[in-house]
Amino acid sequence: MKKILTLMLLLVAMQAQAQKALANENVDSRWASVTLKQVKSGSLPDMLEAFHRQWPMSEVADVLGVIRQGLTEKVLDDNTGYGVSYSPKNGYVETYDDGADNSLMQACYWRRSDGHRLLAITIGQPVDMEEADIFFYDYDDAQHTLTPVTGLLKGLPPRKSGQRFYNLPKEGKNMSVNDYGVDGVFEHLFTWDGMKPVYSQTKHHDYDFDATEVDGEYNLPVSFKGNAPTISDFISARLAEGDLGEVMNALRYTWLCRQQGKALPAYTTLDVDTKNGYVRYERSYPEGKESTVVELCYWNCADGTHKVMAENIVSYQNGRRLMGQYDGITFHLYDNSQHAMKWVPIDQVCRGGFLDIANSESTIIALPRVGKNIRVDVSAASGKTMHWLQWMGNMFVYK
Repeated sequence: MKKILTLMLLLVAMQAQAQKALANENVDSRWASVTLKQVKSGSLPDMLEAFHRQWPMSEVADVLGVIRQGLTEKVLDDNTGYGVSYSPKNGYVETYDDGADNSLMQACYWRRSDGHRLLAITIGQPVDMEEADIFFYDYDDAQHTLTPVTGLLKGLPPRKSGQRFYNLPKEGKNMSVNDYGVDGVFEHLFTWDGMKPVYSQTKHHDYDFDATEVDGEYNLPVSFKGNAPTISDFISARLAEGDLGEVMNALRYTWLCRQQGKALPAYTTLDVDTKNGYVRYERSYPEGKESTVVELCYWNCADGTHKVMAENIVSYQNGRRLMGQYDGITFHLYDNSQHAMKWVPIDQVCRGGFLDIANSESTIIALPRVGKNIRVDVSAASGKTMHWLQWMGNMFVYK
């Protein structure tokens, strides 16, 4: 009986997954031929509800679930950082994650000069995909309908290669379309004319990077067994240096305790995820309600001969960011042929203005346990904005 029940549950799960995949495929090919009717109102939740009723999608379900709870922000998966951020004032909502395993969705609406509203929904993957999807609808308050609008982004240059992503406005009215390819980032800008986004210009951002041109010697030998080093091998090499400062010296001691099978120091946790190439160390100081978090992970470069390792330190007090002496992000470059790595300046491995805010007190960086992108939260007087360092195969682009 247990075997039969297990088989039935498995079949139900497979059917649900197939229906989800079918819905995603159909919305891409058939959405433009279907007018959505009986839309309650022109609010963003009601318009998304009508869209989801016709084209069920997990991302929209997640968004609606959070909004129905009366929340504006909620993390739905602690392991990946996947969550929903909703701005009722700006008529904007998005899903996000710390890596790339969950789909990225954005939705917003504009008030049109004829009294209607223009709804935009974009759904895709942050990385590892050719192109995101975008859907436009005209909302008629008198008819309570959402009518598909096609061919709206006139003047948008064709994508030559790489990835294309649509960036809807969280604030203001202008949007952009970014193409990421071997020639850099092409940012296509659109301004709002009262009825639709109108193409205005394209900006090119270069991010050429040649690992062979990075200055300095590979002075940190990396010992390993097997075909390639693991995250543990990289950390062992990093911790073999001289005086590393208070935080990394504490990590070194904890690392030795782990290797020797001893109990870890009090108020200390160490999580080693070899499969995903990620390590997280945290040390708490109960008397001052402070804690320090160290993350390390690495990426395989597209050239097949190098790897990039990131080391990120963040300190907190009472759950709030506290800029510590050793806080910040650093990078190392590993050369397969030399079995060694070296320190790399931030501006040589990150493009797009990241250096200006990289190690600021207003910046909180989270390395990806899964996926490839680094999350960057920047705080200002107007609030917190979320950005990404997107991995491009041999370096990062800040966006």
